[in-house]
Amino acid sequence: MRSARSPVPRVRSRRLVRLARGLVLGLSALVLVFAAATRIVHLAWNHERAARTISTWVSSTLAGQGGATHQAFTFGRVDYPWADAVVSLLGGPPVRFDAWDIHIWDPAGNEVWQASHVEAGLRLDRLVWAQLWGALPGTDPDLELHFVGAVVDRLRCRIELPPGGEANLVAAFARRPDAPPGSGGGMVISVEGAQVRDGQYRMRFPGWEGELEHLRLALDSLRYSSFPAEQRDDSPAFTYQVSRVDAPTGRLTLFGVAFPMDHVAVTDFHAQEPRRQDMVLKATAQSRGSTVAVDGRLAELYTAGHRVELQMNAQHGAGVLAGLPSRDILGGDVFTTAHLHGPFADVVIDGDGHGAELHVGGLDIHRIGGSYRLAGHVLHLGRLTSDVAGGHARGEATLDWNARSWRTDLEVDGIQVLELGALVPLGVLAWLSGIPMLVVHAGDNDAGSAEKFHFADIDLTLYRHPGELLPHRVAIRGSLGPRGK
Repeated sequence: MRSARSPVPRVRSRRLVRLARGLVLGLSALVLVFAAATRIVHLAWNHERAARTISTWVSSTLAGQGGATHQAFTFGRVDYPWADAVVSLLGGPPVRFDAWDIHIWDPAGNEVWQASHVEAGLRLDRLVWAQLWGALPGTDPDLELHFVGAVVDRLRCRIELPPGGEANLVAAFARRPDAPPGSGGGMVISVEGAQVRDGQYRMRFPGWEGELEHLRLALDSLRYSSFPAEQRDDSPAFTYQVSRVDAPTGRLTLFGVAFPMDHVAVTDFHAQEPRRQDMVLKATAQSRGSTVAVDGRLAELYTAGHRVELQMNAQHGAGVLAGLPSRDILGGDVFTTAHLHGPFADVVIDGDGHGAELHVGGLDIHRIGGSYRLAGHVLHLGRLTSDVAGGHARGEATLDWNARSWRTDLEVDGIQVLELGALVPLGVLAWLSGIPMLVVHAGDNDAGSAEKFHFADIDLTLYRHPGELLPHRVAIRGSLGPRGK
């Protein structure tokens, strides 16, 4: 006789099956509802509407205001795929999107940055969940925009520092005066890896400006935060690292003189912690056959103490000198160094140069070398050496534009009288050597006698030993004449 089985396990099994079915149906319903909701959001919040919303989010606390909507950031259109967006929202890879007509504006309504089209990845989960969290009571607003692998088709950038003002890019990202004080909320924008296929860049500061055309750029990283806790008195929370910039053409203008550039290659361009207030630059370029290398920084960019600290080296400068207003008298295949330092409005330039040639008054002076220092309105030339009139000269010279004056003090040796005939007629030289000179001061055997003459706006002092026809030292002071001549 077989024993009867208990019905309890069968009942439990049926209950578990029904529970599993219910869970599957419930989850399926939730998935369908979630999918339908996200699809509705995708259909309703995309294209121009998404662009308007993002523009409002980004610009809510920033001082820039430009375009038709008077905002710091404006997006014309943003497109993204629905399925990839859902995956990214749930913690998956960044969603790829396309954006068109992106602008950054300064408080005066001037364009700082414009991109015609950008393709990039966006960490949608961090954007959405930060927005939801910031909407809860007792929390601060938090906008998180994290981009990866961006590709910019065409870019136009204008960085300017007006005299006595603030850089336009800094002003655009400054906090709006009417923004709620004391808020701990803010915005973070970061970019990991970006390429610019065709860009135009202009940087204009008092006394100089630079432009690059059709540049290609590789950006390693960029980060900006408007959170008050990350700000410092000397700088906003803005850092970047550019590993490479190449541009076929460009132009550098110093104090009104333009130098065309080609084959521009920037190998380092960054502002990083802890010196995020400094823009570091390292680059090479060619200009009219001359090769120029630049290495240094623009320091304290966000304070009134902004200053420059750059070292420049140039080789084969004949073409550059040929493009200067002084080309009729100054030339040569020059090698020179330049150290630019000091406040933007009062930059001091000093360095060394060799290989210059000077053609003045029919006299050719070759192999000119020495040091120079340009500080404000005064140019000083020191340790001068040159070959002139079959001999050699060494000394120093100073030119003061404000005082409209100049002076030079040279020691000469081996000068040939016949060579000087190109500068002063031989008859005059013979006549001067045959008349008694007024000896103002008789020096020792090394210094010789000091003989002073005055010709119109020039004071001439000759030092020569007894019995010498030509002086071994010449000191001249002159005037540039009245202003405007």
